Amino acid sequence: MFSQEEIELDDLSETKSADKGTLYLDYNENLPDVRQLEKEYDKRYKKWKDGEYERDDTEILEDLENEIAKGHNYVFVGRVSAFVPVKPGAGGGELKTLRNDKYSYVEGTTGYRWLETEFVRNSGKDYEIDNSYYEQMEADVIADMAQFGNVDRFINDPDYDPQLEKLIAVPNGVDEEIPFNPPFMNKPE
Repeated sequence: MFSQEEIELDDLSETKSADKGTLYLDYNENLPDVRQLEKEYDKRYKKWKDGEYERDDTEILEDLENEIAKGHNYVFVGRVSAFVPVKPGAGGGELKTLRNDKYSYVEGTTGYRWLETEFVRNSGKDYEIDNSYYEQMEADVIADMAQFGNVDRFINDPDYDPQLEKLIAVPNGVDEEIPFNPPFMNKPE
């Protein structure tokens, strides 16, 4: 991330796995948006499962299932694979896992479209990689690092040691500087 080296496809690849269940890519980008139908189905199904159903709920659930299916194109991937995020319109799918007859997003993939790395490598096409995924990851890492010290110094100063900075830091509310230079602060020559 901070090395400034040339970035290759393998550097952008994210390995994802399903400990329980299997991975699927849902190529639903050009299909009807069925999220509201899915919410309605979930609400009715819960009532039906809890025994609070009416006579025609089973038929309604079947109709909803048929309409929801029109909004998905699930393609089986397996239990483990490597993926790259691609921009909307580049042919990617939402990365989901199927577990207990229910699809859900694979952790860290929500809001992005994905293609298998090998597919991208072997296709001969230049896919538009969605850099916003990596930019968000970078922002998250920098925010995490900031909790432990000066991020800019950590990145740019090879001699920076955030642990050492904490050892000699003047406590909040104290206006004085440390009155001495401890021997362990002297760099060996």
